Amino acid sequence: YLEIQKTHIVVDYFGKISAINWHPGYASASTLRIKEQDVERFYKARKKFANIINRPDLTTKYNFRLESGDLIIFNNRRVAHAREEFHLNGGNRHLQGCYLCLDDAKGKYMTLAKKLGLEVTPP
Repeated sequence: YLEIQKTHIVVDYFGKISAINWHPGYASASTLRIKEQDVERFYKARKKFANIINRPDLTTKYNFRLESGDLIIFNNRRVAHAREEFHLNGGNRHLQGCYLCLDDAKGKYMTLAKKLGLEVTPP
């Protein structure tokens, strides 16, 4: 059972776009929760957005294979990330994810700095 309740486009108090929640698989894995009169416009906009983020002139794409013991870290709010199709070819695959809330990390950073008597600016 999967139900996504995040909006695709998040705006801040001033109406400025502050985040985009984009996962192409959500549309097929979850029930579309929009008004009937918006369905056609939604799919048109979704296709247009997918075309934009896949334009080679607007993106830099890095392809690499992780080996055993490799670690990759990125800011989930700043980098679009995905994986391409893979084949096990008789092998095993184990990928472990770990997610960190940046607000929590910033709070711990500022608290530690205060305990150590350091003057720092918030990240």
